Amino acid sequence: MDSERLTFDGWIAAVGTVSGTRVVVGHWPRSPFGAFSDVMLERADGWRLLLAPSAETAEYVSGVYHFDEVRRVAVKVDARDGVWDVTAGPLELRFAVGRRGVLGTALRAVPRPLARRPLWAALADGPARLMAGVRTRGSSRPGCRQWYAACDLLP
Repeated sequence: MDSERLTFDGWIAAVGTVSGTRVVVGHWPRSPFGAFSDVMLERADGWRLLLAPSAETAEYVSGVYHFDEVRRVAVKVDARDGVWDVTAGPLELRFAVGRRGVLGTALRAVPRPLARRPLWAALADGPARLMAGVRTRGSSRPGCRQWYAACDLLP
């Protein structure tokens, strides 16, 4: 994979079920591939499915993260007024986000240019893991490193 730094500007939302299914939605109004959204479904046994809208986005995302199956399907995300409506092939999902807490308020106070720097992501990673159970940096496949500019958090 090319070592060029790519920037995706958007939101990530994750929801889980009591049966152990996890759904992660990436909604990217600005990316190197134009606006798009994608969905990762993970079963309780760890089997992972990527739902992506094009061959290009499917190839990129599956080159960064591991999936057991990849499907190209239409993916639509409508996120407004605290409610996300997601359709991706056979998946229909609707969820509401909660009110911003102390951590979300603190994240919103960080100037965006600072939040987008890899060093800030490295510094924020420990507190983010402890307080919210999320990562702001990491690696996936060999040679792939990510930094997440966490600018808000809504439960």
